[in-house]
Amino acid sequence: MTRFWPSFQSVPIARVDMVRTILRLRNWHLVNYLSILLSLIGLFVAGLLVARDWLSVDLSCYAESSCNIVSNSPVSRVLGLPISVYGLLLCLVLLILGLMRFGSTDIIRNTRIAYGLLALGVFISLLLTGYSAFYLHALCSWCITFLIVLLINLSIHSRLYSLETPPVPRGSILGALALILAVTGVITLTWPLWIHDTSYVRFNSQLANSLSKDELFPIWSPVCGEPSAKRRLLMFGDFSCIACAESFPTLFNAIKGRNDINLTYRHFPNPEHSGSLTAAIVLQLAAREGCFWKMGLEVFESGDFRRPRLDEIALRFGLSKHSLEVALMKMPKSQSQTMVDADRSMALRLGLRATPSIILFEPNHVPRLISSREAVEVISRT
Repeated sequence: MTRFWPSFQSVPIARVDMVRTILRLRNWHLVNYLSILLSLIGLFVAGLLVARDWLSVDLSCYAESSCNIVSNSPVSRVLGLPISVYGLLLCLVLLILGLMRFGSTDIIRNTRIAYGLLALGVFISLLLTGYSAFYLHALCSWCITFLIVLLINLSIHSRLYSLETPPVPRGSILGALALILAVTGVITLTWPLWIHDTSYVRFNSQLANSLSKDELFPIWSPVCGEPSAKRRLLMFGDFSCIACAESFPTLFNAIKGRNDINLTYRHFPNPEHSGSLTAAIVLQLAAREGCFWKMGLEVFESGDFRRPRLDEIALRFGLSKHSLEVALMKMPKSQSQTMVDADRSMALRLGLRATPSIILFEPNHVPRLISSREAVEVISRT
């Protein structure tokens, strides 16, 4: 029976060692390529967060998300910098370490450094996620994605560390650079799928064209510019939205004093953002008192739309404590709450899902949804 059973003793030892070395080397290459790929993905996600938190890039806020609550929290900055900047630096260092492993003579030390940095990053991300979930009652989808990428990368590095040190690979850094170029190309081509722009919202232009002027521009909505102008901009905004904080003063300053175009503001508060609805109600009360635009500018400038800071700003603009309490009563609903509810219902009816949503109305044209930058260009052309 033993004659039919292959014996490894018949295989030369040198050949067995060579096969094991090749398999070990291929395994090491695959794992290291995966670690580089995950570092690139983490770099991309962290870059989006930096663009939103630090560079004030016009990223629209989904009405169902609660990312702004997390980004505005006290723990979102360390030493004056957004926490996303440190995540970006972490992924950049991991990417460099992954490239340095090709041709390195001390792979174990390199992997130990990367593993330690990843463990620290996962620990901090878990703490921040727990703080957001249990204290702020909010979660940022991009932050969760970044944590998942770090966890997978940590498990990859644990596998990389467990493998025996392979022979020094030469020339594989070129393959890694090719991988970086390929991933960068894919991200560039699919950029519109990652960045939510208001032009991709399912806006019902036909419905907007069929609605009456009183339905679209109710008497209670504040107007900046010439009220009788034929060209009109209708903005649905949220005082908890970072993108709105950028576009609101820009549009106001661009359109102020113009007699050929005007801007109407309607509320589209996000119920997932703590204090968003309250801010909308208080600002609607300010609209009744004729101080909406100036108070709105100060709320956005302060960066704090919650009480008691909101009450301080309201009192400074002449709103009494009694009027604030009446406006914010849950039962019965105040007139300001009814107006805010009507604004939000209209936004949802038109198919809007993000803020800011800006609609351009021109004579003999179907209404169309435009971005904040396009709105500034339209104002400058008139």
